Amino acid sequence: LNLAKVKFQEWSYEKEFRLLIGLDVCITEDNMNFVPFGNGLKLKEIVLGCRFDHKVMKEKILELANKLDAKIIPTREGWEDYRIHQCGTKTKWYQQG
Repeated sequence: LNLAKVKFQEWSYEKEFRLLIGLDVCITEDNMNFVPFGNGLKLKEIVLGCRFDHKVMKEKILELANKLDAKIIPTREGWEDYRIHQCGTKTKWYQQG
């Protein structure tokens, strides 16, 4: 059984895809391995966490999203639950540039 393919049942609501890649196709920088974006791997969305510093990083994220043709999804904590939700106010903020 390959543990990289096993997912805890409680997290089944996450619509996650796992891609197992050999280190021979990775780019190594500072002892970390990365898979280059290209035809086989395309970034579609950038999900910004609840504590993301929008004031400091907005321009950099917009530049990256434009370069990669990716959608930006700011998030917020739930007001009546313990879930993470898309933040409508900041989503409009990013759509306006």
